[in-house]
Amino acid sequence: MIPALAVAVFMLFGCVEFCSAETAREGSVSPVYSAEKKMVQTFSVSAEDLYFQETGEGEVVEYEGRDAVLLNTGEVLCFDIALPESGEYYMSLEYYQPDDAMMTARMSVSVNDREDYSGMKLPVWWKNNTEYGTDEYGNELLQMPDRIYEWTKYTLNSNIYQYENGIPFAFEKGDNHVELVLSETPIYVAEITLIEAVSESSAPDYTLETVTPEGEPWLRVIEGEGYTEQNNAQIRSAKSKDANLVPFSPSVNKINALAGESWSEVGDSVTWEFSVPEDGYYSIVVKYRQDQKKDLSSYRHIYIDGMIPVQEFANYGFSYTGTKNRNEILSIDGETVSFYLTAGVHEITMETTAAPFERANDLVLQLVADMNSVVMSIREVTGGKTDKDRDWNIEKYVPTLRDDLNGLLSKMEELEAVLVELNGGNYVLSTIRVAHKEVEKYLEEKDGLEILVNNLDDFAQASGSVSEQIAQMSGNLVSQPLTIDRIYITNSVDNVPKENIGFFESAWCEIRKLVMSFFVESDRSQALDEDCVNVWMLGSTPQVEVLKQLVAQEYGDQKVKVSLILNEQKLLMAIASGETPDVILGGGRITPYDLGIRGAVYDLTQFEDFKEYASSFNSEFFVPFIDGDAVYAFPQNLTFFVTFYREDILDSLDISVPKSWDELITILPKLYRHGMGVNTMLAIPNSYKPLVFSYPYLSQSDASIYSEDGLTMALGETATMNGFRLMTELHTKYSVDTTISNFYMSFRNGTVPIGISDIVTYVLLKNSSEEISGLWSLAPGLGVLQEDGTVNNGYPAVNTPCYILGDTDRPQESWEFLKWWMSTDTQLAYSEMLCATYGDEYFWTSANLEVLEKVSILSEKDKAVILEQVKSVKELPSHPAYVLIERELSNAWSEVVVSGEDIRSAADSAVIKANRDIRRKLQELGYLDEYGNVIRPLEISDSEKAKELTGGK
Repeated sequence: MIPALAVAVFMLFGCVEFCSAETAREGSVSPVYSAEKKMVQTFSVSAEDLYFQETGEGEVVEYEGRDAVLLNTGEVLCFDIALPESGEYYMSLEYYQPDDAMMTARMSVSVNDREDYSGMKLPVWWKNNTEYGTDEYGNELLQMPDRIYEWTKYTLNSNIYQYENGIPFAFEKGDNHVELVLSETPIYVAEITLIEAVSESSAPDYTLETVTPEGEPWLRVIEGEGYTEQNNAQIRSAKSKDANLVPFSPSVNKINALAGESWSEVGDSVTWEFSVPEDGYYSIVVKYRQDQKKDLSSYRHIYIDGMIPVQEFANYGFSYTGTKNRNEILSIDGETVSFYLTAGVHEITMETTAAPFERANDLVLQLVADMNSVVMSIREVTGGKTDKDRDWNIEKYVPTLRDDLNGLLSKMEELEAVLVELNGGNYVLSTIRVAHKEVEKYLEEKDGLEILVNNLDDFAQASGSVSEQIAQMSGNLVSQPLTIDRIYITNSVDNVPKENIGFFESAWCEIRKLVMSFFVESDRSQALDEDCVNVWMLGSTPQVEVLKQLVAQEYGDQKVKVSLILNEQKLLMAIASGETPDVILGGGRITPYDLGIRGAVYDLTQFEDFKEYASSFNSEFFVPFIDGDAVYAFPQNLTFFVTFYREDILDSLDISVPKSWDELITILPKLYRHGMGVNTMLAIPNSYKPLVFSYPYLSQSDASIYSEDGLTMALGETATMNGFRLMTELHTKYSVDTTISNFYMSFRNGTVPIGISDIVTYVLLKNSSEEISGLWSLAPGLGVLQEDGTVNNGYPAVNTPCYILGDTDRPQESWEFLKWWMSTDTQLAYSEMLCATYGDEYFWTSANLEVLEKVSILSEKDKAVILEQVKSVKELPSHPAYVLIERELSNAWSEVVVSGEDIRSAADSAVIKANRDIRRKLQELGYLDEYGNVIRPLEISDSEKAKELTGGK
């Protein structure tokens, strides 16, 4: 073994409590290292000394053995403290999160009316569950982690965890006033401690010495997926058939690594437990893969038994590896570090940090904000118009423009220098260099500023613009993915296995996988099992896997087989062939009705307890599934249409968030003057406007699209015409954009700072828009102002159904499964497990509103808005000629908005064509005879009918 850097570790307890970022919790004793530390002062504030801003006092209760104050979200908790000297102090909280919540609590702190930091995490810990189940094909299934309920002591750190010991808050000599505001989830607070900040690292000094291994080579293998604890429920393991990861199987997916993207958020922490057989010096080797941050490292704070052993293990970088694995021998300046560990059990903890990227990320955000500011100042003059033949003389109206562009160049040069220092290669630097040349062009070329005026979309605030490309760097800088396959503890690094298999072994593994693919049944097989309730789910592989796991764990001894299907064509072919499953989960909202009127779906009202069970749901959700007195499906999950708005932009323009279409119209001129727009329901799709996006304009005008008997289109009626006029005049009279190709990106870059959108936009903004985090909010969707002053803002909400097919041999068993599936316990477990095992992007909005109220992945603020909107739902009833009516309404809108046709003429033409198509469809289905006489009545469902059939509210 080569000479190694030895760091002696002695099992001394309780000397320097503050030295780590306090990943150690109350009750777990952390060893400290043999090094003299500066004596520091600490000041504790008990629960009795805490009070609330509104009430002036805090109610102290006994909770889990401690006196504590319950702090709810949005409340302001205060304390006053007198200090002998001014200086910087770390702030440590002792708290208990009572709820089994997926959301991590976050806190904002102000000291002496100065808000220092916001968005600081208050994590709780979860125990990893490694007792993996398997599906019917032998693929291993991830398990939900188990929450560890205990008092936690944690030192506040910034939202990118750039501080090794915690945030050094500035306090004054004498009296100080501190305010703490909590978001996301409530906690009990027992004690707050201020700890004098020290300038030097908490890690001890070290000395070089040569270590010669004694005895036989020894190796302990820790599987990456075998971590014991995590401080985020969504940290998870990965599974694959990758032969370079252990364990490997050519036939099934094995859980074989810690998923890199699952703990890429700063503050995420994972702990592995291991033991060594005897006292001695040991090295640590991490087998990892980092294939997402090209030319950049991914950083971790590394703790041994709760302490960072040496300064170099704070912000330890794991470089880019591509698609291969690498063995990282923990070292300092290329010299292997050996740790002196006593015989017995130890822990290694890694905590995600983006501290090295702090300056780079700040510069990126400043650049984007400055570029957007330049564009806004120009558009305020030009109104967003372009004219290449016009001499704008823009400097006369924006005299600071040249200085602003030079300021951009300076920031770009500084950012490039910072990235070079971080070893960023050409892949990372190319974006900045291209942007730099672009700005130089505007400053140096003849009429360069005129070119800028006429090419603002290329510069900023548009899809594909220079500022957008720079903005996307922020997510790459802050995110720190790192896949861990194994960790080795050894007294000889020569004993560590190679990180990747050789060429011939790799080729042999691929051949084995190919051969096994012909013999192993696919997890997408829809083969029916006569002894089971066969369930087909239209969804994604993760959704099906979590359902399989729940069925195996929770559904008891009843046999259920769950299969994945990717599109409804497979279902239609199965119905045509007579080889159908029993239950369908998911798919189009109109499908159960279309199949039901053709006798292919089971009428749920035939079950004696249908109304008893259905009455707990919002009756409006059933409207799309009703035909006469038959109910063909249950609502499964929801979408929601709400107003998204940029707080920062609307505040800068002094614009209030509109509640109605009338209020929206009043703010349009100010938005247009700054070259900004609005997103409406009809701007979401392209040229063809589906009925689900058109219908809200009609329903909010108290209109229906069908006549009462369902035999004609009701577009000619007064109320319906009012709705049609609203949905067209917004675009013809008030110039609202007819299509916004990507509202998410337009909202993100600020060109469309307000608009209506759905759950897809919400998930994207929550998970992929770090640069505008905290700058946007939700409000209920826009609606029509009523005479009594209220706003009718009903929108459809049902996204997918679940139903039983008509030729099932097990109707009662299928009904029992459907009730179990839509029950509160199952839906809540499914929603939480889906997010915990696969991430926030799989957020599940159950149609069971009790679940939506309890789900912990939503912030309380967002949840309140979403629930308010969902509870005012107005569903679109189904019709046999649904698609034909949809087409004619879309065509009528296009005739008015695009072709300039008169509203009445376009509506009359649509009615004539639609009525002809409706008659033909109803004759085809046996509602009318060849002469148009009614054979059997067609009853269009509505809210009252849904209440009658379901007994719901």
